[in-house]
Amino acid sequence: MLTGVSLFSGAGIDEQYIEDAGVKIIAANELLKERADLYSSLYP
Repeated sequence: MLTGVSLFSGAGIDEQYIEDAGVKIIAANELLKERADLYSSLYP
């Protein structure tokens, strides 16, 4: 499995597809607080 980071991750919707492709996201970044909060709730 590959390891990656998600920059400007939004709500994290793409992460599910990325993980299905064999990439483990170990860190994510989002500039907008609302999107970062949603991402945190989806991926605790």
